[in-house]
Amino acid sequence: MNGPPNPPPVHPLHHIMAAIDHLRHSPWLIRIQQQHPDPRPRQFLERFFLVMDNILSYVDRHQLLPATVHRHIGADQLQPLEHRQYMDLLNVHQHHLREFFNQLRRFINPLRRCFLRLPRERFARHRQDVDLLYQFTYNIFLAKHGDL
Repeated sequence: MNGPPNPPPVHPLHHIMAAIDHLRHSPWLIRIQQQHPDPRPRQFLERFFLVMDNILSYVDRHQLLPATVHRHIGADQLQPLEHRQYMDLLNVHQHHLREFFNQLRRFINPLRRCFLRLPRERFARHRQDVDLLYQFTYNIFLAKHGDL
């Protein structure tokens, strides 16, 4: 038995990346982005897709998910970093990801309002993904700006 094509997320970033990937490849959102008669939703989704693409490519390019690191490099080939190098690298990646997720945050509230008006059963996964991203980006915003 081959098992599922995509293993379930095990790392917190896996959950976020799975939600972004699902929304990015949603046939429904892609169809709206390509065929909606009003250019505003098309442009909105085009910018939303661009931000999601940037996040997905950044995480993939820098191999930030633990399973990705072990799959591409192999655990035995990892070069140990000195603590200072590791902390510098961690801070750089955290800064870049925080910036990407702050960009993503601007798209989440309008999408949440949209999904609240749609049939719950049909768009349950979309709503779940958007709610997860809302919580995640809101927590990043609060961490940066403090309680408002």
